[in-house]
Amino acid sequence: MIGGIGKSESVRGSLMKAIANNKEIPYKSDVYNKTIETYEKNIGEILEKAKRKNVPVFISEVISNVKDLKPFCSLNTPDFPSATESYDSAINFENEGKYTKAKEYYYNAKDLDCIRFRASEDINKTIHKLAAKYNACLIPMKSIFETSSPNELIGFNLVTEHVHPNIAGYFLIADAFFNEITKSNITGEKLNPIYYKNSAYYQKNWGYTEIDSLAGVILVNTLIHYWPFQSFESSPTQYIQSYKPKSIVDSLAFVMVTGSLKMDDAHLMLADFYKQKGDYYKAFREYYANIKYDPFQVSYYNDAVNCLTHTNDFPLALKLVNRSLELKETVNACLVKSEILLLKGEYTEAVQILNKASEIDKSESTRQKTLIKLCKIYYYSGENNKFQEKLNELRKIDPEYQIAFPKNKPVYAEFVPMQVEVQLSQALELYRTGNDDAALSKLLKTLEIKETSIANRYIGVILMKRNDKNAITYYLKAYPDYKKDIGFLFDLGILYKDSEELEKAKEIVQEMKLLDPDNEKITMLEERITIP
Repeated sequence: MIGGIGKSESVRGSLMKAIANNKEIPYKSDVYNKTIETYEKNIGEILEKAKRKNVPVFISEVISNVKDLKPFCSLNTPDFPSATESYDSAINFENEGKYTKAKEYYYNAKDLDCIRFRASEDINKTIHKLAAKYNACLIPMKSIFETSSPNELIGFNLVTEHVHPNIAGYFLIADAFFNEITKSNITGEKLNPIYYKNSAYYQKNWGYTEIDSLAGVILVNTLIHYWPFQSFESSPTQYIQSYKPKSIVDSLAFVMVTGSLKMDDAHLMLADFYKQKGDYYKAFREYYANIKYDPFQVSYYNDAVNCLTHTNDFPLALKLVNRSLELKETVNACLVKSEILLLKGEYTEAVQILNKASEIDKSESTRQKTLIKLCKIYYYSGENNKFQEKLNELRKIDPEYQIAFPKNKPVYAEFVPMQVEVQLSQALELYRTGNDDAALSKLLKTLEIKETSIANRYIGVILMKRNDKNAITYYLKAYPDYKKDIGFLFDLGILYKDSEELEKAKEIVQEMKLLDPDNEKITMLEERITIP
């Protein structure tokens, strides 16, 4: 629970104590063995019921911090060495570069630790046994975490304290389950790669910010000032009293954890701070974190969208403004959506959403705003009569109004979100100078930061030149923002033809005819499609 550590210290401090009634449980003791048996019985009953009902089950090994956490408690017994002895041996082996032996002894130390807040390897053996018995899909989480750890020794690199993964650890878990579920085909159909990004992308664009991470650090540091990390009588009072925040983010996180400041209010305060500095991207991230925290507050969406329009991230802005309109139709959201649709060249839809704005609010102020945008739409769509009609209506409200928009409409797909603007510019320059390999590498890296249609298009172009069958995937990702580009559609039609999807290639021909019926590329594509 975030907030009020000082007020509920006795509860928080006693929670782990309360659940550990019998604190010292030696390895292979009667209590230990009985616990393993009970675990096997309980999990077995669950898996048996699932199997009886033909419910697929994915079960994972458990992981813990073995390298960076010394045993909580060490006992000398006749049958086994002490946990501390094994841990010290593991450190020596690691220092000598004998990592296989080090791993063996770190796990031994963890299993011999008689305060059992980390599952022993007998639990994993039981999971393996039950997965085989009931045909459950076993996810080898331990080896996945080991592979992602230096020298295959799991420590603070992936675990916050004893067992809880950090952000990187949780994404490893998510990847592992996602990969096994998709490989199993239980979804009934092959997942389309067009709609999925890699976990590196999601990790960079998730709904958490620095304030959440710092709050987590403070909470973990508070936790480890209690038993069993410290003596049984210890408390985090001294840590909290001596804590000195080093920034506004740190200060807000500290107050959020130890005081009465709510998480969403902390994010709003930080967003205001960033906007005052003109850093709209960081401000957006705070609003986006609040959307994840409470997805039913329309104001969070509107504030986030406002920031995104300052950072040229119009695809995400459109996605969020559509969500806000599902919650509540507001004039501001309609006006913003109309502007984005105008940039996309979707003029009919832009007019429709402006009509919606007029229905929501019939005031003269809203009427004036919608008329300005309607003038712009009809100007760029070439509907001169409607443009003049709306301009005359507008000048009845504001006789001095003068057209203030550029003669040529900006190209929607060429608006690049600020977080990849430099990298994309460098990549496109490499492409223009014929350095396809370097351009491709840099373009792919931008997709791990921010998905953009322009990057997908040029990746597709380079792969198409190489006759790489993956080119069509990138073209399809770029399609929504380039579907009015004849040259792009021509390439996509060729890719469909090469993939032997002739009906889809013919559909592309029809799209091209609607855009520019006399374009010579239409005949060229038709000839390619009909060649036996």
